[in-house]
Formats: sequence, structure tokens, C-alpha cells
Amino acid sequence: MAKSAITLASGREMPLVGFGLWKVPKETAAETVYNATDSSTAPTTTKTRKKLAGQGIQRAITEGLVTRAEIFVTTKLWNNYHRREHALRMAKRQSEAWGLGYIDLYLIHFPVALEYIDPAEREYPAWWMDDADKISPANIPISEAWTALEELVDSGIAKSIGVSNFQAQTLYDIKTYARHPISALQIEHHPYLVQGELIQMAQDNGIAVTAYSSFGPLSFVEWPPAFSKEAKGIELLFDAAPVKAA
Repeated sequence: MAKSAITLASGREMPLVGFGLWKVPKETAAETVYNATDSSTAPTTTKTRKKLAGQGIQRAITEGLVTRAEIFVTTKLWNNYHRREHALRMAKRQSEAWGLGYIDLYLIHFPVALEYIDPAEREYPAWWMDDADKISPANIPISEAWTALEELVDSGIAKSIGVSNFQAQTLYDIKTYARHPISALQIEHHPYLVQGELIQMAQDNGIAVTAYSSFGPLSFVEWPPAFSKEAKGIELLFDAAPVKAA
């Protein structure tokens, strides 16, 4: 019988197939997640759709389509909240937005700390730059964010913790002081960006790898040039000759 889940380093099970909500319109997020609960996927989201996604899951639980234990929710800590007190506050806020009692997997979104911005002012500031196209890094080590995530495990807000968009060097560093294991590494992974050595390193160290943009980088085409230039001109994965010939 084919496996439908893997066991993370934390001892918790994570489904092999996930359902991402990046770019799902807010207007349809709750209904989309509700429908996804009936298709053996694990809802996972970022940014501002948590509350709506949580509403979809809560509806599915209420109607008996799934139980909370059958749902696996992943969400992330954004760059502006790496300071311990900010990370703890934001994770609690995110968990409450989901309304499911806990987060199954909580990830540090990027290995980059930016200056704090009050969520009441702007909860998820734009990528590296603010509205004035100014990058404002913060002097906060990854160790501070990671130990904050470990406190989330201690308190039950998160069941497993991990990272996203990290490279091997930072993973090795975290392993030197981690009390709770790095359960997962989420990275861009597709035939145009395989990252084989990084994946091998993670697997050798008991870190599960999950992929985003697994059908190619075209999700980035409408982004600023720093991202879109890497995606423009790349052939649609399903139009590539090897795929057509398969």
C-alpha cells in the first residue's frame, strides 16, 4: 500500500501531498479550503488567508468531513518578526486566526531578519523592500527566532517546527544548538531548480523536504524584476519536450 504520510523528526506525521494557498483569492479561500479537505490534501498557507482558511477547515470539521487530527496546517513566521517577543506574539496571533487550537508545522519563512513593523500598521510588509524601496535589515540572529519557535513547541502552539528557503550552512548551524529538531525544510523545487545537494543534506540529517512552485517558477513572473527576470522565458513545464514525450 502506498504511503500517504511521512514521520517528521518531531515524531508527528505529515501528509505527502499539500495544498498551498498562495495567490488563492481571499474571496474564495474559505470555500477552496473546505473543498480541499475532501481531496486528501493538507491545507497550508501563508500571509493573510489564515483566518479564511481556518473558517473553511472549521466548517469541514463541523460537518464531519474531517477531524482536526486529519488536518495538517503549515504556516510561517515572516521576516519582520524574528525578535523573540515578536515571534511569540505573531505565532499566537496566527494560531488564533486559524482557530484550530494549534499549528501542526511552523516555519521561519526566510533566513533574513528585517526591522519590526507593527502588524496593526501593516501585518506583512512587502518582500525585502518597503514602499520606498528601502531594505531595512535587523541585527537579529537566526538563533533567536529558532529558540522562540522552540518555545512554541513547549507551550503547545506548534507541534513541529522548521525552516523555509534556508541553505545547508544555516541548517548545520541550527543543529548545533537546537533543543527541538528541524522537522522540515521548505524550498523552491522543480525540474528547473533541483537543488539536489541541499535535499540530500537535509535528508541525511533527518529533515523532511517539502517543495513549493513544484511545477516551475512562473508564479514569480508578475513580481518585481529581482524575481521575475529569473522566471521570464522559461518554458512551461508541461510544454517541455521531455514531459510531452513521457
